[in-house]
Amino acid sequence: MNLIRNAVIALAVAVGLAGAAQAVEVTLTPQYPVAKVTFPKGWSVTTIERGVESRSPDEEVFLWFEVYRSSESDKVMREHERYFTKQGVRITGAPTSNGSSVAGVTIKATNMPATWKGAPTVLRYLVFDFGPSANRQLLMSVWASPEGDKQHDPAVQSIIDSLKAP
Repeated sequence: MNLIRNAVIALAVAVGLAGAAQAVEVTLTPQYPVAKVTFPKGWSVTTIERGVESRSPDEEVFLWFEVYRSSESDKVMREHERYFTKQGVRITGAPTSNGSSVAGVTIKATNMPATWKGAPTVLRYLVFDFGPSANRQLLMSVWASPEGDKQHDPAVQSIIDSLKAP
């Protein structure tokens, strides 16, 4: 039964992606639904192993939303470190973090000072922890040019604001 449900969801996402001119709502993830998120018109959305990758229309902003078990947090971050290193991103200082809690969900934001091809780049993480009973966390990763970060900030904020329970 789950296989059929997952296939129907995948088909719905594929149909939604084919009409990229429309906003796309995605469940993160069909296997372990912790949230739904809506991407604006024109943003590409691709399914990845633990969630989705999205890009702004001009590809100046890349977003990833990934769901994983709380115990896999270190593993997921090591994967990100390897990915960004492979892309040529260099961390140039100590990260800065702050946290808050909204409706029982703990949110930790981390900004990583970084460069790409010798120029400043934006690398930011938001971790949503739904508590021990959920045993799942949602990681939102942002990689952007400083200009793209500013230009697409309203769209990225609308994506964050669209997060809701599945």
